[in-house]
Amino acid sequence: MKNIMLKFIVVLTCFNAYPQTKGVENEPYPTTSSKPFPSGKDVYGVFEGRGACQELAATLKKEVSPECFKTKWGLYLYQNPDTQAPTTYVLEGSFFRQDIRKGNWHIIKGTKEDSDDFVFALEAANQQTIYLLKGDDNVLFFLDNDKNILTGNEHFNYTLNRVQKKTVE
Repeated sequence: MKNIMLKFIVVLTCFNAYPQTKGVENEPYPTTSSKPFPSGKDVYGVFEGRGACQELAATLKKEVSPECFKTKWGLYLYQNPDTQAPTTYVLEGSFFRQDIRKGNWHIIKGTKEDSDDFVFALEAANQQTIYLLKGDDNVLFFLDNDKNILTGNEHFNYTLNRVQKKTVE
């Protein structure tokens, strides 16, 4: 019994001597685009993602065909270059092909789950407000109208990732 206990202590000591190391940082995904790519001090960020169509359409109160399986999103968030305060946004995506959504955005502090969370509220005239939870500087998560995180399905999640224009080498 002492022998087993001694081995157990040695194993625990090894775990403490070699702790898990920090992984790769979450960095913007390099992307290529034939469209103009906004840059400058007035750009808070450019985000892209793909999500399940039916669930997001219900949240945004948009009518889509039953065949709509996935959506593609491109979000451009702008800020005041001097104060970094949110100003406007442009949202392109499957629901806004004919009429690109534009409006103002602001930050709301706190959700039901965590009072320290930051939520981006994207507003546009006569349209449903879109809520995005800031996961970190490079990831945004779609929220429902009650500010609960949308979890996705077996094929898609509701995540937008920061992208940066890929330089040609």
